[in-house]
Amino acid sequence: VYFLDIPESKLGIRLFPGGALPAQGVFFFDFVNRENEQPVNAPKDYTVYQIEGGQQIKLSSVEEIYGVASPGAGLEKFAIMENAVCCLVRPGQPAFHYRVPLRNRGAGPPMAQFTRIS
Repeated sequence: VYFLDIPESKLGIRLFPGGALPAQGVFFFDFVNRENEQPVNAPKDYTVYQIEGGQQIKLSSVEEIYGVASPGAGLEKFAIMENAVCCLVRPGQPAFHYRVPLRNRGAGPPMAQFTRIS
């Protein structure tokens, strides 16, 4: 499990293995309160994009994709492929870019860190 602080926010991003999907390179992430590391649903004014081929693709939560109108508090999560570049957009703050790490699939260096790009 990896944590990445969101600048100028009481929230962070928690990245964790994608259930039965790690072999396909999938991670899940959610938002957490940095003070107590408890999960929270994404604030309504936060939008997460995956950057691919120079385009921004809006990410929807797993719950939204499956038609769950109001997931319980702290139950919302997002799926993302390893090595993806993401961009968090929120009011009054510059865009926050980060890269999802690659998993180590055998011999070689350990998994890359969950890193902030900007």
